Amino acid sequence: GNDLVSVFQRSKAAREAQLHVKPVGDAELFALDRLAQLNVKRGEQYFRFMAAAFVSVPIGALLALNELYPDLLTRFQADLADAIIAILSVWVVFVALQFASVWRMRHIALVIALELIERGSPGAGAGIFSEGDENETPSVSGFNAG
Repeated sequence: GNDLVSVFQRSKAAREAQLHVKPVGDAELFALDRLAQLNVKRGEQYFRFMAAAFVSVPIGALLALNELYPDLLTRFQADLADAIIAILSVWVVFVALQFASVWRMRHIALVIALELIERGSPGAGAGIFSEGDENETPSVSGFNAG
């Protein structure tokens, strides 16, 4: 199989991030792990919403308009081609930036989880990027914070 974790650990970005988490204590690192996981979860939810709002909704609206008024889109395409290309370009860049943001969130969470695993912390990596209970209260060192 493919060992992508060791490839990730050898990357320059991961090694630099590990320098920041090495001096952090276990309890604080566990709390950071939970926060990073929550951040990933919220980031992915936001990305899905934005992808739907910026991709699916406009395409659906254009298809519906094309069915209702076929000549309208042909006229818009001819008259506003440059504006349409500019708007689509901004949309694509925005969605790509959101995707990159979520990728970075996952990167940070993975560095923290791997550090906890290396330390042999109980429950290290448990629930990483999992779909848990939305109302779950983050805990530190196994004690419920709420």
